Amino acid sequence: MGRTVKVYDDRRTEILSAAQELFFSKGYEATTVQEIIDAVGIAKGTFYHYFDSKVDLLDALIASMTEQQLQNAQAILDERDLNAAQMLQRIFSETAGWKTGNREFFLEILGTWYSDDNLVVRMKLFLQAKKTMSGVLEQIIRQGVEEGLFDTPYPERIGEVILGLLANTSEELAFILLGLQPVDDPATYLEEMLTVNRHVINLLLGAKPAMVQIYNLDQLKLWFE
Repeated sequence: MGRTVKVYDDRRTEILSAAQELFFSKGYEATTVQEIIDAVGIAKGTFYHYFDSKVDLLDALIASMTEQQLQNAQAILDERDLNAAQMLQRIFSETAGWKTGNREFFLEILGTWYSDDNLVVRMKLFLQAKKTMSGVLEQIIRQGVEEGLFDTPYPERIGEVILGLLANTSEELAFILLGLQPVDDPATYLEEMLTVNRHVINLLLGAKPAMVQIYNLDQLKLWFE
């Protein structure tokens, strides 16, 4: 029984991995089920044994991506020597660091990722990530209130607002890199943007100015080298 489950999980993972690569490189709308099948090297019937449709596959892929994000966040939550402010910074800085470490790949797929073909993927991923991560952030913010670091009467909603702000920042950076939002001096623009973000986030949390710094300026500048 155990071996059967492992084989099932392995095959399902192969299909999800192939789909992710194709969606990122070609776009969700432009990718056909047949192309995914060919990439994995399976029969059509095998694909439909695991997924009812391409939409079902997309939902499973989004769930898998957000589950990994949740696991990474949970590992940080389990570090008992961190206070709430340090936890917030670790969660977002590690995500940013991972993207920076894979900068060449992300720059290569950036145009496709922000094309209309991937609009559904981006929206589903954001909504699922917000649903998944808002609970984690609420837990951290409540801890911060107990520690006397944060002062907000809305710990259950502030996390959602911060996630929306960060998603908007990521999108703005992508538009600058794609030339859709030209700026004369990217370094100065980034510094001003991060200063505003830091001010707003700490204001929302009821924290001291600059206590929580989500993004690292030097990290972001690497994208423009």
